[in-house]
Amino acid sequence: MIPTRTLRERMTEAIAVQLQAFGMTPGKGMVDCLTVAAIEAIGDPCLIRTADSLEPTFTLRAQDRVAEKAAMTWIAETATNGISPAVKLNGAIDFVKACRVWPTRKWPD
Repeated sequence: MIPTRTLRERMTEAIAVQLQAFGMTPGKGMVDCLTVAAIEAIGDPCLIRTADSLEPTFTLRAQDRVAEKAAMTWIAETATNGISPAVKLNGAIDFVKACRVWPTRKWPD
């Protein structure tokens, strides 16, 4: 899905709706604070960096049969061209290792 609103905008709206569903009338400051906390709680640096952007992102899951191969291709391309810092390459390698032992493997849904 190509976003038409930023992650921050979508989360802000969702948080406000949820607070209202619980009978709360949140102020903008409370919603903004909860939005920042939610984005940081995701813990994915890529999503955090793009929270205010319409840049599309793509997520791989360990259960997807093609995830390991896609990640290995990314590793090979970035390592060969010296593009990615070692910490990112190590994270991708750790992801591949996790894919290999993930108990449920299926085609992407």
